[in-house]
Amino acid sequence: MNKKHRHLTVIITIVIISGCFIAAKLPTGTKYDYVSIVQVDNNLMISEGLDKFEEISVKGEKQKNDYHFGPLFKKINEYEMLGYEMVENNVFTIGQGVIPRNYILLRKVK
Repeated sequence: MNKKHRHLTVIITIVIISGCFIAAKLPTGTKYDYVSIVQVDNNLMISEGLDKFEEISVKGEKQKNDYHFGPLFKKINEYEMLGYEMVENNVFTIGQGVIPRNYILLRKVK
């Protein structure tokens, strides 16, 4: 391959790769319904869409250990059965607390 063709091949390759990056960053137009679930102590706080919020006590379902997340997993499974998928999970504490809290974000295509 001569020098001219090699340069042309490099330029074409750069253009193709750049086009792929640009195409990957373009919005797809897909709209989603979102649900967030936060477990704090013995409560699940659930936000659905723009205006639905409920707080559910899971004290009766929880074992006496603060690290038992069974009720949270059960609620996640319920939303997965409705077509939601988990897109974010974050464990955090409040202030200087050591009791873990969970934040879950789920979504499904509208």
